[in-house]
Amino acid sequence: ALHRADARRAIDEIAKKKNYDDLFKQAADLYRQGDYETAAKKLARAKKIRQTPETAALEKQIRKKQEELKNQRFNDYMMRARNFFEVGEVDSAADMIRRAKKIKTTPGLELLEKQIRDARKLPE
Repeated sequence: ALHRADARRAIDEIAKKKNYDDLFKQAADLYRQGDYETAAKKLARAKKIRQTPETAALEKQIRKKQEELKNQRFNDYMMRARNFFEVGEVDSAADMIRRAKKIKTTPGLELLEKQIRDARKLPE
């Protein structure tokens, strides 16, 4: 009975390692394809099985890319808000500001938001 229990544990470890390897490989492939959200989810599942220097490194890379994408989106919203504001499309500019604010706020955003409020003649 003891040998059978040892064999069962060994088989479980092999299955865990294979599961980890599969999840880690999927996460790495998704990262290379630019699907950082799904890659992060697969990596989280792999980390529940085993945390390694590789999982830590990939997690750091995924976070960096996600942050870069957030900053790109923010900059895009801000650029569009300024463009809309400059041509007098105040409501569209305000919509872009709302979207940008969901990502972060900056002095530039706050200034443009105030200019939009002033253009709409809304009380602060």
